[in-house]
Amino acid sequence: MAQRFTDEKLLELIHQQGKSQKEAAAELDVSEAAISKRLKKIRVVVNNNTALFNAPRLLDRQVGQMEQLEALSRQTRDLLQMIYTALHGEGHDYWEARTKLGRLVGPKGNMAQFLVQLQDNLRKQLDFYFQIQKEAYNIKQIKEFQEVVMDEIKQLEPDAARRIVQRLVELNAAHSSLDFGLDRE
Repeated sequence: MAQRFTDEKLLELIHQQGKSQKEAAAELDVSEAAISKRLKKIRVVVNNNTALFNAPRLLDRQVGQMEQLEALSRQTRDLLQMIYTALHGEGHDYWEARTKLGRLVGPKGNMAQFLVQLQDNLRKQLDFYFQIQKEAYNIKQIKEFQEVVMDEIKQLEPDAARRIVQRLVELNAAHSSLDFGLDRE
């Protein structure tokens, strides 16, 4: 019967020693399919842990994107207000809005078509904004969950918490090397 092997031993053979799956299977006295299955399982764990580990950075990036989207939304609302003024305004405001819009639309442009396109663009921006908000909320939930779990583990077993963080860091490093093809030198 084949002996059991650890993820660490498998990763050492594959990533540190540069062995193929077939060579690792022979050394560990298991089938190549068992090696493949274990590596797949490790990658799933790495992906899940990487998402938890990177949640704070992703949340910061989402905030920056939301600020940019809000600026675009303000510009779009200003354009809509300018169009409204050009259609319903009077005096100086009317002529100023018509002149600015004329430059935007062009001499042969259609103001009604421009308005429809602008409103469609605003709708798409709002949809995108809501998607970002949803993702930011999900990332925030993951981060809060991670903090609660780690706090409880720290209270119960500080050494276990340290080992968990160390393993996550190691898995994150292994995942990064897989992503960039650095697993074989």
